[in-house]
Amino acid sequence: MSTNSPIIITSKNQKELKEWMIYALKELNNYATMDQISDKLEEYISLNLIHINFSRWQYHIGWTKEEIKGLGFLSYKQVGNFYYWSII
Repeated sequence: MSTNSPIIITSKNQKELKEWMIYALKELNNYATMDQISDKLEEYISLNLIHINFSRWQYHIGWTKEEIKGLGFLSYKQVGNFYYWSII
């Protein structure tokens, strides 16, 4: 995904947040922890691809992940104390 100006994300309910989370997971070879997905989103922010404009977004992406999971697009595998997420 590329753009001339960053996509502004202002809510955990905004569809672009879901899209960028899925894109991040794809770039992480479809197997990543939420910390790794969060780091990838921070990379997109630093590259000026997106701008997340609401507080505590790292916390809220956990709820967004649950929403995507509830739609049937994500699954996870527990390895020790870590949960690795994948697109179904």
